[in-house]
Amino acid sequence: MVQYPNPTLTSNTTIPPNVLKLSGPLARTGNILLWVGETIILISRTNQKMKLRAAEIKLTAGAILIIAAIIEGQEAKSYTGVLPKENPSKVIGSVISEIGAIILTLILFYEISLAGASSQEPTISPVLSD
Repeated sequence: MVQYPNPTLTSNTTIPPNVLKLSGPLARTGNILLWVGETIILISRTNQKMKLRAAEIKLTAGAILIIAAIIEGQEAKSYTGVLPKENPSKVIGSVISEIGAIILTLILFYEISLAGASSQEPTISPVLSD
């Protein structure tokens, strides 16, 4: 249950989970992707390419969580009649975090390309030739 203060009522309005039909599963998917990305980072301490893939997974998760926050606000608004005052702050914070993640992913990408990590590993063709 998600609780949002309702300015028209004296108590908090509790939004049942069935109202959050789209944002709930999106948020869970984003959280799972964040967990997968963090696990990859912990497992591959020295493999820079795996760290880049993990950063890309976490970047995708961040985008999904931004969309989930926007949709959650709209679902709560359709249920209560007002947009929760916490929702714009949640969306803005998510966007700022995503901008930071983009910058860090780009830096990791450039560090890997400058180090020449791609030239040290053999290229494996996706098509098998005889």
